[in-house]
Amino acid sequence: MQGVTSPASTEEMIRNRAKAAVLGGLVADAATMGLHWIYNVGQLQDLVKDKQLEHSKVFAVEFFKPPSCPFYKYPSGKLSPYGFEAKTVLESVATVGGVDGKQMTKHMYEAFKQYQKDGGYLNFPSKELIASIDSGKSFPEAAVFDDQAQGVVKVAVVVARYAGSPKMVEKIKEAVKTHQNYDEAESSAVAVGLVLEKIIIDGMKAREAIAQVMTGDSRMPNIAQKWFDTIATKDGTPIPSAITSLGKSCHLPGSFQAPMYTAYFAKDYIQAVRENILAGGDNCSRAVVAGSLLGAQDGLAAIPDSWKKQVDDYKVLEKLVDKIVESRGT
Repeated sequence: MQGVTSPASTEEMIRNRAKAAVLGGLVADAATMGLHWIYNVGQLQDLVKDKQLEHSKVFAVEFFKPPSCPFYKYPSGKLSPYGFEAKTVLESVATVGGVDGKQMTKHMYEAFKQYQKDGGYLNFPSKELIASIDSGKSFPEAAVFDDQAQGVVKVAVVVARYAGSPKMVEKIKEAVKTHQNYDEAESSAVAVGLVLEKIIIDGMKAREAIAQVMTGDSRMPNIAQKWFDTIATKDGTPIPSAITSLGKSCHLPGSFQAPMYTAYFAKDYIQAVRENILAGGDNCSRAVVAGSLLGAQDGLAAIPDSWKKQVDDYKVLEKLVDKIVESRGT
């Protein structure tokens, strides 16, 4: 019957949004990496002053060259350390067809050690995870007591696999416990997951999904609800200014609140990525989260092809995402 969406086509749309969520976050991370972890606003402004687009107030700051992160020097197009962490989760889920905490912990451990050997930058919780496993601990006891953004950057992969399943919340928690033993890391990840699920399953706009989660979801952790309430007090503030106010470091709750605010107020995927970059600080972890929400909302076609082409191993990432999306429902 004309105008009726078949179950098959509905599932196809869900899978497409799930795929766009994961790739949207990874592309946003790579696009942001060149200006990662710059907390000095004046320094950031000096770097980008010549990047304003002609006849526009918009700054084209994505894939900034030369990459200018003060903590590591990667070639343009590489994922940041946060993007790399998200990639390890993607590899694990694609390999086993779902979240398996024990296998994921082992995979992360091996990947992090190789990453460090190859000159990659590991932050505190990832170094501590290696040390914890080297001391003889395993999942879940190996997880680190830490409040940074490691949890929220894992969410898109897990939700792409489990959105709509009664297992989703527990699988988000299981994924977080591979790395962090910290209640707020778990709560923030669940909250991001609930919003992303509504976008993927129901085709909602990010703004609508956030509003629905804010007004009540029985699965919503209490602390995350309080964090949402704080976000609401910034209503109307320009995105970079709101991020500065909410907190632009790697730590919670700012690393949860800031990307949620960005996803709520950005008009589209590209604006979200650019304005998040201009806020400075830990813009890469925020990019993974906001990029996944706006990627799912706007679809894969909204991510510029010119950006995809600049991401190292984009085709490899896409094949991994296809594997997890194809395993939905199993």
